[in-house]
Amino acid sequence: MRDPAKSWGASANLRHSAHTFVRITSCQVKKKIPVAKICDGSNDATYTLPVGIRSQLIELSFEPIMVWDWHSGILAWNRGCEQLYGYSRAESMGRSSHDLLQTRFPQPFAEIEQAIEQHGIWSGELRHRTRAGLEIIVESRWQLTRIDERKLVLEANRDITERQAAQEALRRADRQKDEFLAMLAHELRNPLSPIRNAALLLNREIGANPRLGTLTAMINRQTQHLTRLLDDLLDISRIARGRIVLQSEPLEIGEIIEPAIEMVQPLMNEKLHKLRVDRPGQPLHVHGDRARLVQCLSNLLNNSAKYSAARSEIALVVAEAPDSVTLEVRDNGAGISPELLPHIFHLFVQGARPLDRSQGGLGIGLSIVKRLVEMHQGTVCAASEGIGRGCTFSIRLPRIAAPDRAAADCVAPTAPKRRILVVDDNADIADSLAMLLRLEGHDVAIAYSAPGTFEAVQRMRPEAVFLDIGLPQMDGYEIARRLRADPAAKQVHLIALTGYGQEHDRERAREAGFGAHLIKPADIEAVNHILASLPPGL
Repeated sequence: MRDPAKSWGASANLRHSAHTFVRITSCQVKKKIPVAKICDGSNDATYTLPVGIRSQLIELSFEPIMVWDWHSGILAWNRGCEQLYGYSRAESMGRSSHDLLQTRFPQPFAEIEQAIEQHGIWSGELRHRTRAGLEIIVESRWQLTRIDERKLVLEANRDITERQAAQEALRRADRQKDEFLAMLAHELRNPLSPIRNAALLLNREIGANPRLGTLTAMINRQTQHLTRLLDDLLDISRIARGRIVLQSEPLEIGEIIEPAIEMVQPLMNEKLHKLRVDRPGQPLHVHGDRARLVQCLSNLLNNSAKYSAARSEIALVVAEAPDSVTLEVRDNGAGISPELLPHIFHLFVQGARPLDRSQGGLGIGLSIVKRLVEMHQGTVCAASEGIGRGCTFSIRLPRIAAPDRAAADCVAPTAPKRRILVVDDNADIADSLAMLLRLEGHDVAIAYSAPGTFEAVQRMRPEAVFLDIGLPQMDGYEIARRLRADPAAKQVHLIALTGYGQEHDRERAREAGFGAHLIKPADIEAVNHILASLPPGL
């Protein structure tokens, strides 16, 4: 039988200030008034206070704290427990806390018991039910103390129900935002496709007429601008969620420079800029995703063109070092204020804009550039001497040795004439793409629905099908699966032509049997490249 003159205590650490904590230690003493030790973490000085301080500290805590015996139930129940759970001290003493609070554990209780036996502590999230019947989530910490044969647990809980609800609301809002952006892109890409196709058709029809050529060039520039805005909106979401996968390969620096210049040339011509390119005579190589690096460089060139006065000179300078290649874009345009410069790559950051917003933009392009370059283990930086004094943006990428290549470059094959089926419920999209393909010499049929697709496949036996995903009655994925299951159509090459362009959309297309995935408005060169790459004799 325990000597009534002796006393015992559980072990716990309670922080008192930034550098001091109270250590309540298990002890058995023969004095009637046990003591607690207070240790200063800075010099390990130890003082003694009556052990009653321990009870007062626990009782004064706003956090729910309880002590329970592994076998006999609750021994201590502070005011924080009463306030959170609604049970008084008298109602809780001696009862199993897990039964009282209907505890739901994140793992089998045997695993928790094993962990606390081994380490003396355990922490995790628990679900408790209050006296009022509400289920709450608590962040729980347990500390085991042994007193002779008894196993005592000091349990401190923190109610995180509202925090969890807020986090789930944020995740739900993020998902809804992604879904909205995907739907917005889809709905805006649909009208862009026939507009771009019509402009290309007009260009071919009008020949050298300068006045009409100016109008079609204007249409092309504006559709490219809208397409870039849509791509940027979706890219920043995908990058933030880690959903972009780089398709890296050895690249000669010219494979980045030339397409980037081609993308911004219409804007350069419109503003009568002069672009000067300075690069070493010998080839320089990097390892990266061609499309993404072209996107980064064209974004910087586009910014310089937008923010420079008409008839300005913009320089693209390539510098080499033993371990890196640097691309610098220099202009003498609007410049960046010293206050804005450190934040220029942050999302949605823009300089002061006039009410007419003649320079446009969403403030996300430079943020995309920074993240994509960093994904290539590179760096990007900006320099400016101030407002009206121009800017210099630099992309530095790791340099690699020249890859082994065949002595002669392979000539890209010309697309042979194909039997092609175009499927889209939007007649303008289907008709305009079919007209472009016919101008290329292909035999083209059109279907506007799922039944029309199956009928045309049986009648025409196409070699390739450009298939919209968002069809009514039966979507493009299901059509693709049925065509793949049909022995007569199994060899048909399926190309998804859609406004849905996120990675999970591409994955769904691959699973359904598509061999390629194009995002509206599809570039006719990309269409021709796919057709040229198809095996002969389909």
